[in-house]
Amino acid sequence: MLTPILTGLGLSPAGVRTFLSRMVRAGDLSSRRAGRYSVYSMVGNYLAEFRRLGSPRALHWDGAFHTVIFDISEDRRTERDALLRAAQASGFRQLRPGVLVGAHAPGEWAQKTFVGTWSVDTDTARDVIATAWDLEESAARISALGDVPPLPTDDVGVVVETTRRHSAVFAALRHTPPFPAELLPADFPSDMLESRLRMDVTPAYRAMARLLESWP
Repeated sequence: MLTPILTGLGLSPAGVRTFLSRMVRAGDLSSRRAGRYSVYSMVGNYLAEFRRLGSPRALHWDGAFHTVIFDISEDRRTERDALLRAAQASGFRQLRPGVLVGAHAPGEWAQKTFVGTWSVDTDTARDVIATAWDLEESAARISALGDVPPLPTDDVGVVVETTRRHSAVFAALRHTPPFPAELLPADFPSDMLESRLRMDVTPAYRAMARLLESWP
């Protein structure tokens, strides 16, 4: 089932096998045998990020940032870089060296750091977000989503095109501050991002259901 979808996204059949094996080794997918087929499932941080980005964004501001403070020396750069990657995948950003801020409590990646909350007024919150997040790049990524043509008429084409569109939306979401509109610039295109996240979900779900029913 995955092969026609991933080849539709530009991979060769051999590239599909390599891609899936690499994701299993990286801990992003699990694999199990089911007769003649392999069944893959998202796991770990990959699954957590998918759920965080793909869920309806009930954004709210209670007046405080969640903070992570760490002190990792240059000779432990690999450890520091791994922490920063995990933090970014979880939606945190670096306000200054050694200080991360986010909209929610950190996960297991922060267990060897100092964590807490930082209460600020609204104007300070706007300044913190503008410093820690690249708002210009984020807005540009959202605007680049542009207008989209109608979906293809075949089921594989529907799933492929929806996957391609949502990949672009998720890339934009990774760079978008997870805060309500009142803390962002007035012209920030938040509404466009939310509408694109919901777009095409129903036809893609129905197309995938038909493909699974017809799969030998």
